[in-house]
Amino acid sequence: MILHNYPVRAQVSWYLNKEKFVSIIIEKKFSRFESVIARLTQAPKNLIRTLDDMNSRLWILMDGNNSIIELIETMDKEFNERIYPSAERVILSIEQFLDLGLVHIISKNDKVYWNINPIELED
Repeated sequence: MILHNYPVRAQVSWYLNKEKFVSIIIEKKFSRFESVIARLTQAPKNLIRTLDDMNSRLWILMDGNNSIIELIETMDKEFNERIYPSAERVILSIEQFLDLGLVHIISKNDKVYWNINPIELED
């Protein structure tokens, strides 16, 4: 992973919950058979993944304006020894977000043409 690239959230639905942690809504993808079973069992169509405080902060910082090296420095300053070793932990988290399709890596001159903002929840 090149440290001077910029992680940016994919166009996924997310919000800050009452505890101020990020919750990401992931739409489940069913096969035809799974779709039938899901309808019969009234299974939820979405999975809500709530992040811890450190990954929530990282998620918010991944807006395409902070390079990976800047993210590491910011997270290190904010979480001190809780995130030690910060470089390895931040990179691992970014890789996991990438594997899940929740984050893209762009270069400095790339523009983000999709919505990366949180959704508004109805009360």
